[in-house]
Amino acid sequence: MKFENWLLVSDIDGTICPEYNVIPQRNLDAVRRFQQEGGRFTLATGRHLQIVRHLVEAFEIRTPLILVNGGCIYDPVVERFTYEQYLNETAIRYVKELQCRRELLSVRLMTEDNGVYEVYRREDMELSDPRYSKYAVPWAELEQIAAMRWRKALFVTSVEDAPAFRAFAQAQRYPDVSFLASSGSFYEMVPRGVSKGEGLLRVAQQLGIPVEHTIGIGDYENDLSLLQAAGFSAAPENAIGAAKRLADRIVCDSSEGAVGDLIDYLITHGNS
Repeated sequence: MKFENWLLVSDIDGTICPEYNVIPQRNLDAVRRFQQEGGRFTLATGRHLQIVRHLVEAFEIRTPLILVNGGCIYDPVVERFTYEQYLNETAIRYVKELQCRRELLSVRLMTEDNGVYEVYRREDMELSDPRYSKYAVPWAELEQIAAMRWRKALFVTSVEDAPAFRAFAQAQRYPDVSFLASSGSFYEMVPRGVSKGEGLLRVAQQLGIPVEHTIGIGDYENDLSLLQAAGFSAAPENAIGAAKRLADRIVCDSSEGAVGDLIDYLITHGNS
């Protein structure tokens, strides 16, 4: 089969879904063709497992998922995590230090139970604003979940205030965490070494697929490692400049079915 022993990994928001959980039919049809030709398809996302289950069903994914920006690998066939990485206990101090910044609107923690909890909210934070809240996030006191292991911390600011907060966070030079931007308002703290690119390499190794037979597509800063790690990379027309510069191919806007455009290209031009 044409794509046997090939792995295609796609980001979700802004790539395979132009809007939150909106999937162009072109992407669904193309992924199905790719899988029928023997290809292995999966998603790489900052989301946790519960928020992607409907996408696993929609795309009939049977290849390990790259979750929490590479912090977890989940096998949907055996229904278990094959890799999990957590923030060190020092993260609670980092969160307390960072949440004192005036730029912050909200702080959310993703925990080992795959839940997301809001532990800080500025008084003028408007929770119904879709820029900051795409799904309900329950409130929890920081001390309530301090004993749980944390997968990541998400810091929410306005787009205008993001540069100041991000510069401050980076200046702290915390030794055991990394920061990455997943949107104009979202800045994430993950265990050092965690990335979508590392996730792609882990999944490829698990499946016995050589790196040169891997394909990655993404649109934003947290996708750059994915594009760098893949044997062939693509970015949708709506991607940031850094992603386009890394990509081997620019495909159509995500609203027009960017992943479908990529697969159509691979079918037409071969996979070598």
